[in-house]
Amino acid sequence: MTAPAVAFQAVSGVVLMNHLGWPLVSAWSVAVWALFLLAGACWIPVLHIQAGLSRDSNQAASMDALPASFHARFTWWFGLGVPAFAAVIAIYWLMVAKPFAAQVY
Repeated sequence: MTAPAVAFQAVSGVVLMNHLGWPLVSAWSVAVWALFLLAGACWIPVLHIQAGLSRDSNQAASMDALPASFHARFTWWFGLGVPAFAAVIAIYWLMVAKPFAAQVY
């Protein structure tokens, strides 16, 4: 469900920029695309990590304890989630504030 939404965001962003006559390469758009790629680079390994967390939690149900691998995976999951979330918040801020507006319009 997330992958189509991400693809739609990228495509609709390019379409909207073209519609508004904004350059596809500007300080603003480079910052947005770099943050978008950072969030994606963090998200892709998180998919694998979440599958491992699910397996570990299913195993824990039969053992009444979480295996050590769960805690290691969770540390990575959280560690990748922080920069991904920060990147999305920064993208949102860039979309609303448009701090490089002089270069965009």
